[in-house]
Amino acid sequence: HNRRSIRRFLIAGSSQMSGHQNRVLPDPIIVCGEFILDREALRAWRGTDELSLSLRQLRILEIFLERPGQIISRAFIRSTVWGPTAPVSGNNVDVEIGHMRKVLRGADGSQPIKAVRRCGFAVEPQEAQRHG
Repeated sequence: HNRRSIRRFLIAGSSQMSGHQNRVLPDPIIVCGEFILDREALRAWRGTDELSLSLRQLRILEIFLERPGQIISRAFIRSTVWGPTAPVSGNNVDVEIGHMRKVLRGADGSQPIKAVRRCGFAVEPQEAQRHG
């Protein structure tokens, strides 16, 4: 995939999730607590630390950052990221989330991705620490 088609994947997913067909394109930058996701550059940061995430993981992070504090089901993540007819299981989602948890863990050990038993996952980003 080239970068242009990948950007369309992220942005198209956003409009799919909202249920609107003809809407204004979302802001290319999402800022949520200490997280920043740049949909155009396909990059993400926690504070000043750039995160090493796959495209699929960037898409999952986008879902979480657009819905801070909300419980997101495995089925919703699976359908949105892989597609409604893709032959993937909830285990695929768990594997991707597991990798993301390692990358997103804060220097202090804080974990923004919370598992909600029998429901899915939620991200509760903390406010960025300001030094000065």
